[in-house]
Amino acid sequence: MSKLTIDDELWGRITDYYMQHSSTETIEEFGLSLSTFNRLLKKHNFKKPKNLVYQHRNYDVIKSEEYQTNRKVKNLERFGYVSNLNTPEVMKKAHSLEAETKRSKSKSEYYKKAKEEDPNYWDSRNIKSAKTKLERYGDPNYNNSDKNYETNLANHNGKYFSGVMKYKFNNELFDSLPELALYIYAKDHNETIIRLPKIFYFDFNGKQHKFLVDFMYNDQYVEIKGDHFFKEDGTMQNPFDHSEDPLSEAKHQCGLNNNVKFWRSKDYKFAIDYFNENYNKEDFLND
Repeated sequence: MSKLTIDDELWGRITDYYMQHSSTETIEEFGLSLSTFNRLLKKHNFKKPKNLVYQHRNYDVIKSEEYQTNRKVKNLERFGYVSNLNTPEVMKKAHSLEAETKRSKSKSEYYKKAKEEDPNYWDSRNIKSAKTKLERYGDPNYNNSDKNYETNLANHNGKYFSGVMKYKFNNELFDSLPELALYIYAKDHNETIIRLPKIFYFDFNGKQHKFLVDFMYNDQYVEIKGDHFFKEDGTMQNPFDHSEDPLSEAKHQCGLNNNVKFWRSKDYKFAIDYFNENYNKEDFLND
């Protein structure tokens, strides 16, 4: 059998026909094999719009018993299942994605609906939190820092850190990009930097609390804080739970009394700029 030569003129006719018919009909019309047709599509980087693909698909053939039987046989041969969607790998991924999607969607819709029903939802939430703390512990600003400290030590091989750490570099963990950026800047410029160098203690409402400083940087204690942690008058706040604002300011005063420098965005901008010019934060995600 002579090999079919596909020149530009013939390829033009094939694509014109394909734009109005299904791939099966196109293959039969021009006497092509499926592999040859797919190879030509790839060679010419030709992609048919999806709406036309679905429009021209021969659903009578696809729904036929013969087609479905052949498809199941081929899937059994290739995957060991009547459908490739039933393989353990696909099922595990699908269930994981479905669960995560449901959680995210449910949480997002809940907060959206709550805010629509009550514009002061977050303020109400903070008031409720303070009320619960008062009822349970006798203190509206209760924060069990001792338990948090012990739990973190136990869970992280004796090295304390709080919160969810987003980034990792040189076996050090960081919960914000500015922290990571400053650490890398210092290392790249041969500057002295120590992660989590010191714990200071302070009393608030008759209880002892701990303040773990972010860095010792060039012989100076430095605490990295975003602008949203400060009020207009310069005092500190907890932007996520304003019932804890007094505790945040007590921590702030503890730091100031121990010569800790609280760096805001303007202070660490040089490190962020350097990081963005030389690195990609995705490479440092703590998976």
